[in-house]
Amino acid sequence: MILTSHAIIGAAVSRLAPADPILGFLLAVASHFVADTVPHWDYSHVFRSAVRDERGQIMNMHWNKDFLFDFFKIGADAAAGALLALFIFQAHSGSDFIALFAGICGGVFQDGLQILYLKIKKEPFIAIQGFHEKIHARPMNNLWGITLQAAVVAAAVFVSTLLRP
Repeated sequence: MILTSHAIIGAAVSRLAPADPILGFLLAVASHFVADTVPHWDYSHVFRSAVRDERGQIMNMHWNKDFLFDFFKIGADAAAGALLALFIFQAHSGSDFIALFAGICGGVFQDGLQILYLKIKKEPFIAIQGFHEKIHARPMNNLWGITLQAAVVAAAVFVSTLLRP
């Protein structure tokens, strides 16, 4: 999934523990893995700086101008997710904002670890990446993948609105 989706889902899940931002962060981290089990669209297939193996898996990323392009694309995606999550859930207090921020960060945390894994390739990054790859659905880079992703985001927003304490 794209980071916008993970940020919104993470914020939705964190709302279930508004008084405990650490728990909200951890729930959002877990939500990332759960959301990635659903077939979805993503843009990893168009990373300019990616070095791929024979199966098409990203094995590394070159640190060059292409990486800067990819980094800004990823950053814009994360920023859009954060802004949309804050708009959708509208923090009414400082503690609401902290809970949402913790959820946004937790929702996108795993994908940040993937970049570290590509560069470091040591534990615990190897184990986390292995688990992530094992549970991750194969991306569907078509309209069906976009539709499924949007449905998961909408369901997370809807359920969090119903269950909000």
